[in-house]
Amino acid sequence: MYLCSFMRDNAIPKVIVDSLKEGGFALQIKGKAGTGKTLFALELIRTLRDKPAYYLTTRVSPVDLLKQVPWIERYLPIENILDARAARIPAELDFRKINTTNITAFIKELYEIMQQSEEEVITLIIDSIDAIKTTMGLPWDNYQLEKALFEIASVLKTNIVIIVERYDVIQLDYLVDGIIKTVRKVEDGRVLRYALIEKIRGQKITTPVVLFTLTGGKFGMFDCCFTPNPLQTKSVKKVKKLKEKVRKLSEKNAVPTGIDVIDNLLNGGLTIGSFNVLEIHPYIGNTYLYFLMPMIINMVKNKRLVYFIPPSGIAPIEIKRTIQPFISDTDFRKYIKIFKLRLPGHAVTEETQTISVDARSIISTLEETEGYVQEYIPDTGGIEHLGITGADTLQYTFGADNVYSILGRWSAGAKLTNKTEIVIAKKGQKILSDLVNMADTHFAIDLKRGTPVFYGNMPYTGYFGLDIKIEGPQNEGELAKIEIELIPIE
Repeated sequence: MYLCSFMRDNAIPKVIVDSLKEGGFALQIKGKAGTGKTLFALELIRTLRDKPAYYLTTRVSPVDLLKQVPWIERYLPIENILDARAARIPAELDFRKINTTNITAFIKELYEIMQQSEEEVITLIIDSIDAIKTTMGLPWDNYQLEKALFEIASVLKTNIVIIVERYDVIQLDYLVDGIIKTVRKVEDGRVLRYALIEKIRGQKITTPVVLFTLTGGKFGMFDCCFTPNPLQTKSVKKVKKLKEKVRKLSEKNAVPTGIDVIDNLLNGGLTIGSFNVLEIHPYIGNTYLYFLMPMIINMVKNKRLVYFIPPSGIAPIEIKRTIQPFISDTDFRKYIKIFKLRLPGHAVTEETQTISVDARSIISTLEETEGYVQEYIPDTGGIEHLGITGADTLQYTFGADNVYSILGRWSAGAKLTNKTEIVIAKKGQKILSDLVNMADTHFAIDLKRGTPVFYGNMPYTGYFGLDIKIEGPQNEGELAKIEIELIPIE
């Protein structure tokens, strides 16, 4: 699965932070207007909070900067905000003005400021270099100013971070030690933001593309790694003790997903008796199973049945291994049922806690499955139950045409039996569009620039990054816990 964390603080990729620790590093941040260059630079200051930083502003007044980004004042003293605007309107506070009339005066003044610092490593952020060159009357392809700044970096071990308002390839790319390019794209009306780490001299770039968001006026990064077993992954970030809340089914005639964004969107969760499609990218592995885990756990805590017809590529034993750390053995045996299709003339290896169903036809298979379910329901706390079915398993077993022929009956059956059906469909699957036409909801977990994102087609939503917190058992006899938060990409 993809184990994803949302980095709210210290959200700068480690390879960049490591490059700035020793000082004397020249970093260029480039991108179109509105792509997040300034907030990226300010997040650098917060990440490097133990080292002094200076922020030179050329477009926005220092007063407006503190109004727009009020949290930065905790990490950037007022005296370290340098006003290099061409306009000289008096500010409400006494910010230091920087001479930008010519290169010599500008460089001399900056050198004196940097030299006064008692710290060995300091960082100077210039936002933006283009505005200063315009004030000085320098053409954009004249790099005399940048070279003078790099000399300061070399002599004083000062990090120079230059924000550039160009995004194409320029000669400056070859002069700096590192290049970060921020990108904002709109896909089907949804905003996607990512940073390209195009160059870091002296460092190996293992993750060249990083998804981020500017929600809440802060730069936040999504850090994801692929792992076969998140409970055994050493890189799992420690989380505070998670508290799982039992959400009752009777409150809003809905099955809560356990994910606040979705439950709020759907007024409590997936409607009991609904037919829902979860479209997944073929390369996300069993991430979707962990995504559904809060809902599965909540159903069990409400003493309701959950059954699976596993999607193709995931064995029943894998589903059991994934779920069992979160649910007691007793509850698993009582409330979790996994069905395995048995093709005529094919031998099937019997597995513990797995129920074999004859795959003579798709109708008989679904009827036999539901027959078993109705037998188990009286032993649970209510008739509401959750079915999770792999559409690809049905398609590969019976053919797309046969699946299509029973879609209406399949979706109507959910309402008749008080079942909430979740159909797992692979992106690009032949019958996906037909499934969606029958669905009450259509959500998706896709890969964007190598990172999982969630979004809704029905109801429509923007992109969300995943923040998955997993806590292993703290003491013998305890269960693992999971919490999933969806972070809007804005």
